[in-house]
Amino acid sequence: MSQFEEEYEELVGPIKIELFKEFLPAERSSLSVLDVGAGTLPNAQYLQETNVTAVDPNPEMWPYARANAARHGLTSLNLVNGVAEALPFPDSSFDRVICTLVLCSVADVQAAVREMHRVLKPGGKLLFLEHVAAGKEQALLRLSQELLNPLQRALADGCNLTRDPLDQIANGSFKLEREKHFSIPSLGLIGPHVGGIALR
Repeated sequence: MSQFEEEYEELVGPIKIELFKEFLPAERSSLSVLDVGAGTLPNAQYLQETNVTAVDPNPEMWPYARANAARHGLTSLNLVNGVAEALPFPDSSFDRVICTLVLCSVADVQAAVREMHRVLKPGGKLLFLEHVAAGKEQALLRLSQELLNPLQRALADGCNLTRDPLDQIANGSFKLEREKHFSIPSLGLIGPHVGGIALR
């Protein structure tokens, strides 16, 4: 992972620990988990004893993903090339789906959410964690996000500063079990976040 990724994971660690504790059952050895847009697989540290499939459009991430898996004792890992809007898996393939820092940069948020719903088994769960547009109470930050969004998209692989995918998740046939808006001021323009768990 890059230095920024390591610093980011340290900052969101307490939130992730809380979410993953609720997201994964105590007995998880037979659990099939899909990590969408997995990148370097920073979520490996929460997924020991599960069967993980990591999908990402950039296979150059795979050596880093394997290293992270080995570092955290994740022994069952399948790496697949693909995009969130067209997941290369049959319907109802997974018990759990993870989506962290993905919906900011996909071409079609609604299509990505629809695909994650499709590949989840009935009763399966989605864990999401995304940076989002600032709320009304942070008017200056929101204005800065809007002004700098074109530059952000150009420099950060299409990452948008002004999205909040919670509505698409809630209206995409998922039932929200938990949601939490929070902010990490030290992250500046990407400080506002939303995280939660949704049921298929």
